[in-house]
Amino acid sequence: MTFECDRCARCCRHHVVPVTREDVLRLATHTGLEPHAFVELCSASDVDIDGEPESLADVPEGLRLAVLARREGACIFLGSETDGRRGCTVHSARPRSCRAYPFDRPSEHGSVVGLHPEALGPPEAGQLRVLQDPSERLHWAEVVRQRDVELHDHAAWLATWNRRQRLRRLLGKRRLPSAEFVRKLGMPRTTEGVHASSGIGSDDAAHGVDVAPAEQVDVHE
Repeated sequence: MTFECDRCARCCRHHVVPVTREDVLRLATHTGLEPHAFVELCSASDVDIDGEPESLADVPEGLRLAVLARREGACIFLGSETDGRRGCTVHSARPRSCRAYPFDRPSEHGSVVGLHPEALGPPEAGQLRVLQDPSERLHWAEVVRQRDVELHDHAAWLATWNRRQRLRRLLGKRRLPSAEFVRKLGMPRTTEGVHASSGIGSDDAAHGVDVAPAEQVDVHE
């Protein structure tokens, strides 16, 4: 099975697109924009994240999911192309979830690839064709696999961020703000300033106290 987009842009209007760190870094590099220009944080109650609590970030406003911003009821990157049709203006750098759409992990045993649970059906979202060529199925399976690899890495980074926020509360310090979370989404790992063993940023500690493991910290200091 393969997918041929008919460029109706309905999926760009219908779906809220979650983003990973790698997605944000690619988009920031491609567009030259800072992450806050195209990333929004949604409340868990505003999106369907059943079974994916690891995608939520702990910020002062509560648990939030990073998504592509929306303007006038559509993805912020939906724009007019030279032929007058509506299309993705960042297509080569689009998020992995967009690249994999409308495919997902296999839903049946023995399947190579499955369909997104909320995929818009033809003709609204392009044409799905069943192919005999197994290379097409393997291609989409690899796209989904790459998406899942980045989702896994993003979840691990979020776990570190959330531990950091919990430790700040334990120390009686303010949690890092949402703006700082969004900023860090677009930072390469080598520039983050994260302590390799504890996952706690050195900028948290006025005197180097809270970069130590939590059990070594006197919370009354």
